[in-house]
Amino acid sequence: MKKAIVWTAILGGILGLLGCAPGKPSAGPGTVNPAEFKTHLDQGIQALSVKDYARAALCFERAVAADPRASRAYNLLGIALFQQKNTPQAKAMFEKAISLRPDYAEAYNNLGGVFCLLKEFEKAKEMFRQAVGLSPQDVSATYSLGHLLLMLGETEEGMTWLAKGIELDPDFLEKHKDMTVGLAYEEYNEAEIEFAYARLFAAAGNVDKTLVHLERADRASFKDWARVLTDAAFERVRDDPKIREFLKSRGPGG
Repeated sequence: MKKAIVWTAILGGILGLLGCAPGKPSAGPGTVNPAEFKTHLDQGIQALSVKDYARAALCFERAVAADPRASRAYNLLGIALFQQKNTPQAKAMFEKAISLRPDYAEAYNNLGGVFCLLKEFEKAKEMFRQAVGLSPQDVSATYSLGHLLLMLGETEEGMTWLAKGIELDPDFLEKHKDMTVGLAYEEYNEAEIEFAYARLFAAAGNVDKTLVHLERADRASFKDWARVLTDAAFERVRDDPKIREFLKSRGPGG
């Protein structure tokens, strides 16, 4: 069954906000006052961390005025604008960050999120691929690429990227539920996607996470529970008492 649901594209720039490296130093003319730049940047990060996006945007605007070549400030300004649903300006800021620093994986990932919101999925895929190519340990971009591919029906490759994301951080989606932006997409089959996640966690032997996604698939009206009994991905977990109890009330065929 296909229905309208909400998919989430994760903004990588937020996730590493307080602990990420400052990026490459600015080059060339334009730095007015390094101390002033740092003050505005730090104030913007603080505002962003408490979801005061309007103040964050103002601080980052002042930061880029103090240093027009500060790629990180443009990226963070893009995030603040994006969270205010100012998609065109957010897109422009992420593109500016990339133009200043072509190896900026987080900015590519964030721009991918913008293209998802605009339903320009081929461009989104390209941006996510750029991000994971530049930063193979980027959990956010890895999940985003895998989820987008799965959503678009490119199942095999999507599952590969999601499996890598789970390997990098199996708790990522739960930990960052409040750091997502919604994308409505009518053709997205929520039940099948949740079942796909259950398969991945089952193959990894993670019973609790498997159960979480089986329950979500159930709430999304998944019915073909016989697949848990026949799919090789569930071999490591199907005899677990928790999984058996879950299946008991649903029957092998749902």
